[in-house]
Amino acid sequence: MNRILYVLVLFLLIGCSKGIEPVNKNANQKTKQLLNYLSGLQHNKNDKLISGIRGLRFEGNGAVTGAEGIYNATGQWVGLIGQEYCKNYGDVEFDTADEAVIWEEKNPDFIEHSQNGGIIRILAHFPNPGNERYGGLRDSSANIDAIVTEGTTDRKRWLDLLDEVAEGLHDLDNHGISAIYG
Repeated sequence: MNRILYVLVLFLLIGCSKGIEPVNKNANQKTKQLLNYLSGLQHNKNDKLISGIRGLRFEGNGAVTGAEGIYNATGQWVGLIGQEYCKNYGDVEFDTADEAVIWEEKNPDFIEHSQNGGIIRILAHFPNPGNERYGGLRDSSANIDAIVTEGTTDRKRWLDLLDEVAEGLHDLDNHGISAIYG
């Protein structure tokens, strides 16, 4: 239950539109600062835009791109990077939830960007929990009744996926990093 609550609280924090208290009364100071900064953008006369890109770095055609590529070209870091927590390679299947959710691969970039003053956004396009091999990205045949019914294998796979995302978020929290999720 804690893993679901942890993910839900992060969703709710994003929905706050003005300088109000976070839904989670135990939110750390970094989360409160991020919430206040984001909610204050609408009232800021000059700075209402946060530049962002997907990923800190990735290589293509021999060039480093992403936020690091922009920094190398301009001397300025983008304000926000977003990355996918789930492998989303279409028809690829995995043996376990921890193979499908790749927070261990993404968090080092998140930590580095946050230490440079950046904001983190986590995306999670989950595979279909009805697929026994954690595949089925964009497969809309998920059986919601099976996912919410205690004791089903679909529910176990769904909770395993959520557990992996919660581990990644917990790791970021241990590094003092608050993230936008969604």
